[in-house]
Amino acid sequence: MNFAQRWRKAELRNFVALVFSALVVSSACFPQAKSATPEELVFRAPFTLKLHVDDERYYEQSFDRIPYVADNDVYLFVGEAFGLNVTVAENEVSHIAYERSPAKADVELRFTQEKSRNGWTTMLVIRNKLKRRLYLDALMTVPGKEEILKTNVLPVESNLSGFESWPHPIVQLVLQNFRFSEKPRKQTETAYPKARNVYMTMPSVRPISRSNGADLTAELRPGGPICFKAPIMSTSLCFLFAMFHPPCKLRYANTL
Repeated sequence: MNFAQRWRKAELRNFVALVFSALVVSSACFPQAKSATPEELVFRAPFTLKLHVDDERYYEQSFDRIPYVADNDVYLFVGEAFGLNVTVAENEVSHIAYERSPAKADVELRFTQEKSRNGWTTMLVIRNKLKRRLYLDALMTVPGKEEILKTNVLPVESNLSGFESWPHPIVQLVLQNFRFSEKPRKQTETAYPKARNVYMTMPSVRPISRSNGADLTAELRPGGPICFKAPIMSTSLCFLFAMFHPPCKLRYANTL
């Protein structure tokens, strides 16, 4: 083999080594390309929610596909129990993920409607299995009101459970701003939560089940209280419902 052939062979080896090195450096510099795709949301199947108003009446609303967790906001409906896995970065909650099995989760949630001495109560149980006190905020929708309402949820101590109750039905509850300090670093836009929470559905104004022949229909007055129309002979049923909603006004229509 003459000198020219040996030179060409050495050049080929050097070229192959150079290409291989470039590939190694490229893969080392851009490892995040594979994981850049957003986390896949876990959706509920379409369903119909049924809530007790009292022992004889209920509220119904149908929902399309709603995720359990989206953008670190947690969506809850009565009758559900699931968990959340929490990712911590720089000493703060950076990511919330849905966990089907509560026993495997960092935070367990259970949302129910319970029968009490004074009627039906909506209950939320939060079990915090993290090593720090957990703070969070909450939004909700209720039957007959076409708006998203803020509600308070107390912080939950480490390795303890927190219990929250409301003396009225809740159509949809959203937990958000999970954190380890009382005030979040960045204030969430809550002035217009309707525009921010794309998976919150306004309650539909639909008739509640009839009881003893009473045509009891919820009416929505934008910006005002919930009103009811009912035969005078059924006013006691109206007052039972008003116990759940103190600002309610009653309006009677004599259908006799």
